[in-house]
Amino acid sequence: MQLSRKEFLRLMTAGLGTLLGGVWLPACAPQPTPSATLAPTAAPARGVRRPSIIKMYPASPSTVVRARHAGVWSGKQLASRAVREMLDASITKLTGLQDAKTAWQALFAPNEQIAIKVNAFSDSLIWTHAPLVDAIAQSLIDAGIPADNLLIYDHGTSELETAGFKVNENGPGIRCYGLGTETIKDEPITEKLTVSLTNILKKADAVINVPILKTHWIAGISFALKNHYGSVITPSALHDVERLLPALNALPDIKDKTRLVVGDILEACLKVSGGFPYWNADHVGDTILMSFDPVANDAVGMEIFKQLKADAGQDSTFNQGLSEGWFANCGKAGLGANDMKDIKLEEIKLG
Repeated sequence: MQLSRKEFLRLMTAGLGTLLGGVWLPACAPQPTPSATLAPTAAPARGVRRPSIIKMYPASPSTVVRARHAGVWSGKQLASRAVREMLDASITKLTGLQDAKTAWQALFAPNEQIAIKVNAFSDSLIWTHAPLVDAIAQSLIDAGIPADNLLIYDHGTSELETAGFKVNENGPGIRCYGLGTETIKDEPITEKLTVSLTNILKKADAVINVPILKTHWIAGISFALKNHYGSVITPSALHDVERLLPALNALPDIKDKTRLVVGDILEACLKVSGGFPYWNADHVGDTILMSFDPVANDAVGMEIFKQLKADAGQDSTFNQGLSEGWFANCGKAGLGANDMKDIKLEEIKLG
């Protein structure tokens, strides 16, 4: 019997770990199974379009744009105009094109179905910010993509509603719902394991990944790559993250269809709590990242995470240790740049 995400977390907190100095440490860190190996690199998904403007490691250094805006928060609310300015500046810097509309059009076509993966995990009080996703959707609409072609999703419909997203299962307009609305297809990710992958990804022509930066007691951090645990019905089967996080992200419907990653660091969770809710927004930020490369996004995210922890007087050694294995395996699997020497970081300051 598979545990739900909530059941798994409650069991972990109740009896399998120790809370030391405000950092939750599992009693037994997950170890890779020696006899199990990653599945061979899958062939590209048939018929998937990959715009020529997308360039990343190993063909060239992977670019990650970090945009900061001093006026992105107005009290406790995000300033929608500032969020849009951050997106416009990031997409033009990333693509090298002169204006945002042209840049979005270079990446997405009006006839394509676009899935936007957010993080609305129910055991958190920190989620991908709905105003950021609204600005992404409006940017696409302004570039000529019909609203009916856009779908915002995460694991559960009710989770999305709680996180501030407007649920719309049947249209018209931008749809938004959880995995239960679509059929599920079992996909092999290792020689011995299959996962129940949402048909949302099967039907999409392109994917935009919009994760939120959080600490994690098994992966070290949760960001772009970990965000796709919400694309399968049973994410609790994937907690051997060293092997299975890279294997999941190597599936053609994830790897080949991901056109853009927009990393949300408008808030962050640096330290997991000792009980429900496990993740809270304990850092108010001013940053988004944008890249074609989810591994590079996470590598830069880890560097920012380390600095934020240090600024808060916290140690990140535990988080770094948990992430080393899956970062290395993502590099070996050809998913992107896992070393900062292969990443070109572009900084933008606004406001």
